[in-house]
Amino acid sequence: LAAAQRAMMELDRKNDQLQQAADELAEQLDERSRRAQELERTNDELRDQAEGSKQRGDLHAHQLTSREREIGQLQEKGEWLFQQKELVERDLKSARKELEGALSDLGHMTHENQALSNQVAKMQQHHHKLDAASSSAQTTADQYIQAFRAAETERDDILALYQQAVEEHQGQNA
Repeated sequence: LAAAQRAMMELDRKNDQLQQAADELAEQLDERSRRAQELERTNDELRDQAEGSKQRGDLHAHQLTSREREIGQLQEKGEWLFQQKELVERDLKSARKELEGALSDLGHMTHENQALSNQVAKMQQHHHKLDAASSSAQTTADQYIQAFRAAETERDDILALYQQAVEEHQGQNA
């Protein structure tokens, strides 16, 4: 009887430990899930920013093409219209400065796009690592839950044996 009580107390203690461990793992899993959602939102924001930068780069490239066309037209007019040569040269210089500025902007945007792409790749890797850790934590939690259930079953069996022993003892004393 005393051995059954000790075994029952030990099972209760193990049960409490397993429950505490399962609760801690559930909290960790919830935190990791929240972090994964935050990373997904950040990843989506970075992807949107990268798309915006690409569109601006495409617009600048189109503007550059338009400006180059204008420069060619101005040069042809300069050959045919000697009287407006100074005006055409001023416009040409201005257009070239704009072209250089746009090329510089395009270079900066290309660098920004590369940096954003690198950040997106890092975020995706981190997201995959968090998914793996979350799966591992869930597996561990499932194992603890199975052990907890087995301990409960064992405790119930011991209680049944104890109850049977008490009833037999009372039957013998009666």
